[in-house]
Amino acid sequence: QVQEGETLPGVVTEVAKDGSVFVDVGAETEAFMPFQEVSDGFPSGATSDVAVGREVEARVLTWDDDRGTALLTRRSGSLDRPRPERGLGQARVTSFIDASPEDWFTGEVVWMTARAAIIKMFPSGGAPCQGSLGVLDMTEDFFYDAEPGGLVRV
Repeated sequence: QVQEGETLPGVVTEVAKDGSVFVDVGAETEAFMPFQEVSDGFPSGATSDVAVGREVEARVLTWDDDRGTALLTRRSGSLDRPRPERGLGQARVTSFIDASPEDWFTGEVVWMTARAAIIKMFPSGGAPCQGSLGVLDMTEDFFYDAEPGGLVRV
């Protein structure tokens, strides 16, 4: 029986347009690796070391015994993945009304796409809210070091 966190060898069977990867790990169906789980750092949607037919090793994020399917990651670190919360969108900008352009806020990377990172921010004295940080607004360090669940300053 496969356990979450276990490292599985497999062979890439398909690379989707967004960079997500399907991997044959010997299960009933192919395992899926979302593009943001293919490598550490910000997902670019194109990873040169992942190609059809290439052998890879990945850790199991989740495993469904009933269907024999897995969600995989090649990221290092924790397997915890925060999920976006409803109701924390841009409507709560009142927390930032008195902020100056020099102010920094603590945030948690919730999700990453090929064009932006979704950040849950915790303004002092205000309600938490989520917003997006576009790839063109990221520092080089953020681009290479960001990971879901990681704390950042924005």
